[in-house]
Amino acid sequence: MRGRTAGSCAAVVLAALPAVAEVKGLSASNVPPPPAGVDVFNLTAGAEDLSPGGNGGGAGGLWARTWRHGVSSELGASWASLDGVRWHYGRIGASLRRTRTLFQAAAELGRGRRPGVEFPYRIYTAGVVASILPGRLFFELSDRYLYVDEARGHLVKVGLSASPRAYIRAELASHFSVTGNLGARYASARLDLLRGRAGGLAGLNVGRSRPEVLRRLVPGAVVSATELYAGIRGSAGPHELTLIVDSLWTAGVRRHAFTASWTVRPRGRASSPAPPPGSAIQPVS
Repeated sequence: MRGRTAGSCAAVVLAALPAVAEVKGLSASNVPPPPAGVDVFNLTAGAEDLSPGGNGGGAGGLWARTWRHGVSSELGASWASLDGVRWHYGRIGASLRRTRTLFQAAAELGRGRRPGVEFPYRIYTAGVVASILPGRLFFELSDRYLYVDEARGHLVKVGLSASPRAYIRAELASHFSVTGNLGARYASARLDLLRGRAGGLAGLNVGRSRPEVLRRLVPGAVVSATELYAGIRGSAGPHELTLIVDSLWTAGVRRHAFTASWTVRPRGRASSPAPPPGSAIQPVS
């Protein structure tokens, strides 16, 4: 039963938990975009330990480009493994930024395999961030449709983020599933600090979900889960390095992960919020 328990849903949780499924572009609505024609590159890698269970890890890359008239595009790929389950996917996305609104859509398409079974990996995301107080307060609404192995359904996020100072950003959000069998309902909080070339971040996700969404395939009643994460970041010229550790506890299962993310961005441009934990599996987006 162990292989099945940590198997099919191993990929599902990486797509469903709020911290992992965060859309970085939507969270960065208060960051000025690079000028047209500028490329940004990101490489992410990480390792995980699941107890009871096994080890895993993954890596991913992303290329993003800003075009004219507020249009941006991104293209990436990722692979990962965890306790005998392997999966990979490609990502394509686009965004449109207007004076006080950011629209974004993305698709992640791939496949995975657990012992004796191949499964689809498909995630479609669409969202909007609206500026309530320019540069200070933002409202976010996004919908993510998941079709990963035996789990499918829509995961909606409703959130508010505030930047009382240029070097601080705080976010509160509610995440809940509609239709399908995800059964997820989470609340999340996150704080980002950035002063000069150094910064940090910390966050919390607390909620309830079916076991399938929490890396356990054994069907049963809704269970509680808690995730904590923290990280540091530093930059030198166009290079930026972010290191994140996070831990998840639920129903007798613990997961600890470490993620390293390296970004090359234009000189002199403001840094965007650090990537969420789990980026080795769901690369920076």
